[in-house]
Amino acid sequence: MPIRYLEQPYLLAGRRIDPITGTLSYREAQKRLRRKELEVLAMLAAADSGGVSRSAFIQQLWHGNPLVGEQGLNDTISTLR
Repeated sequence: MPIRYLEQPYLLAGRRIDPITGTLSYREAQKRLRRKELEVLAMLAAADSGGVSRSAFIQQLWHGNPLVGEQGLNDTISTLR
């Protein structure tokens, strides 16, 4: 897990992610994020423009459990959109 993206605020695609307060800020709006949402964003930020495979998300964030990870990843990405 890219720890640095879970310990301090950073910018991703013009949004300010603050894992300390658990918020995403964009323009005037602020949204609370769940832990898995913060972890998914941290993996994306660490990958730069390289992208992250589904299997990498599941391996890292759901401890390799595809039964839970597939649906968990789908739900998390859907919420972030």
